Order: sequence, then C-alpha cells, then structure tokens
Amino acid sequence: MFQSTFSIHDTPKKARVKGAADFMKYKERCDRFLQDLGWTARSMTWSQLAEELDLGVSGKTIKRHMGSIDSHKCIACSKGWMSQKLAQKRKEWATIMLDKYPKPEDWHRVRFSNELHWSIGAEKKIQIIRKPGERYCSDCIQHTLDRTAEKSHRYLYFYTTKSPNRKVSLERGDDFVVEEDNNSGHCGGRSALESYFNCPGLLNLASIENCWRLLKQFMARFPH
Repeated sequence: MFQSTFSIHDTPKKARVKGAADFMKYKERCDRFLQDLGWTARSMTWSQLAEELDLGVSGKTIKRHMGSIDSHKCIACSKGWMSQKLAQKRKEWATIMLDKYPKPEDWHRVRFSNELHWSIGAEKKIQIIRKPGERYCSDCIQHTLDRTAEKSHRYLYFYTTKSPNRKVSLERGDDFVVEEDNNSGHCGGRSALESYFNCPGLLNLASIENCWRLLKQFMARFPH
C-alpha cells in the first residue's frame, strides 16, 4: 500500500519563508490593533474584528478558531465562558487546592502574581493609561512595535521571582507562597521561592486580574 511521506519539511523553502513572514505581519497587526484601541478592541463583534484586522478571513472563521481553543465570552457582560472540559479541569484543580488550603485563613499565605505593562509616551513620560486625546495615528511612521527596546516597554511584577518584593519579603522572613500564571516562564526553582502554577489553560484565575477591570471599563468612556 502506498504511504505518503509528505511533511511540512517537503514544502518549498520559499513558501515556508513566505508563511512565516505573513504570520509575523499579522501578529504585529494584531498587537498594534490592541495597543491602539485598548479595551475597546475587546468589545467588538467577530465581524467587526475581522474587518478591522483585515486578515483575509471572516468573523465566523475567527469565532470558530477561538472556540476551538475554548476561548469565549458573554456578549452582554464580557464574562469569560468555558467549555465543559475546562470547567471540569478547573473543578479538579479547585478540589486539590481546597484540600491543601481548607480554611479561609490558609489563603492569607498565598500571594497572587501578575504583570503590568506600560509604555513611555510623549516627552518620555511614563504612562500606564494614555491621557484623553493622546494617541498615535493608526499609520504613524514614528510608532513601531519593538519589544526589545528599553524605552518602549516596561514591566511591573507583583510578587514574582523577578520582583524586588520577593527579595524584601524573604529577607524579612515572611511566610508566603506565590501563585503564578500558568503561562509564566519565571516560576519557582532557582530563587528559593515557594511557588506553584495555577490551573493550566485558565489565564483568568489570578485574583489580581480583577483589580484592573473596573479601571479599564471606566477609562473606556473617554477618548484616549
């Protein structure tokens, strides 16, 4: 019986390079889109998103793909929705953690971590939220996405292995454990810090995520 030996490596190099270039172009376009529109970009319909991003696919295609990775939200209140598979995974994870920390006071020892990103705006002023009326043109040639540039992006860590809070807390003798984002790449091990990852695939488990929601919704009322 004939067996195909075709693989991605059989694809001509020119086609592979073009595919990679297209991916980076679309990725940069999506990043730029989120930076320019901020919270508003997260409140669009699938059709509007497809039109704005101009990825060459329909809103139904984007919706179907996002659904395939169990990413959904309520169109009324924007609360996240999960599949039965993820719901079961979260339930199992919660059961394990409740066995480990059965009493409310046990959770006083847990410090949740998160990262806050901000940029340097006009006149090199550090800004977390842009001032009303202050934004970049959608096609401004002065605005480039360079995540390696020291003056373009900054990060603030709350109780992670990179945060100075960790060193101060350890020197002070605090008894605590850090709950890290499961997608984070800087947990545990080398820093003498007791830590664990939260439930895989569920990025919204960190309680600190809720701290920014009201602020973002409030700022969405104003042009910026």
